[in-house]
Amino acid sequence: MFVAPPGVRGGGAGRSSGVRGGVGVTRRHVELAQVAPWWVEAELQAAGPLAWGALFPACSGPVAVELGCGYGLFLRDLAALTPTRPFLGVEQDRGAALRAARKLMLAQSPNARVLAGDAFWAIHQLFRAGEVGDVYVNFPDPWPKRRHARRRYVRQPFVAELYQKMAPGHAVFLATDVAAYADEMELLFGGHPGFVGGRVAAKPVGVASKYELDFQAQGLTIHYLVYRVATAPLPAGAAAP
Repeated sequence: MFVAPPGVRGGGAGRSSGVRGGVGVTRRHVELAQVAPWWVEAELQAAGPLAWGALFPACSGPVAVELGCGYGLFLRDLAALTPTRPFLGVEQDRGAALRAARKLMLAQSPNARVLAGDAFWAIHQLFRAGEVGDVYVNFPDPWPKRRHARRRYVRQPFVAELYQKMAPGHAVFLATDVAAYADEMELLFGGHPGFVGGRVAAKPVGVASKYELDFQAQGLTIHYLVYRVATAPLPAGAAAP
């Protein structure tokens, strides 16, 4: 039986925009129909990993993934830089995900799509080993209170799952304005034997997210980290956590 991605609700009631064949057509249905080429949903009815080659027939290589793509500014602009490379934006908030898909539609992006769902669930459930390319994590919610720490998705199980699914040589690009969260990311990725890298002084990606533009305008310090999947096998006895 198909299980919806965690945290994702159904299409929502919406206001009826008409009746066709005796069935009410909601505004949400109309929106989904408009953005269908940039929206990953019907494909989720199939159990297990998706057929990414069929979803991106004109592209090649592992799928680059932005986790927490918000309204899609970063996703749209990054995908435009390499139109033959496939990009997926994953966003927990369905309304924001729809706005991101609409942004891709307006740009007629040929190589990017959006999925409404949980970040860890998407990586774990929808990809086979080696199918994930570069991963972008821009300003994830830091959940600063100790009792909420388990809600952060940059945790040890997340790091281990990325290692299992990412293609060797590809990288995780992280950005946060919270120094303590940057320290935690550094500890988690730096402590995994399958990743090499660390903090970088200069912005490593040529496009900006909405939060990044906002925080730069406020003069806040932004912490950038880049960790690449090691191309060499792990040393004997150093199994990935």
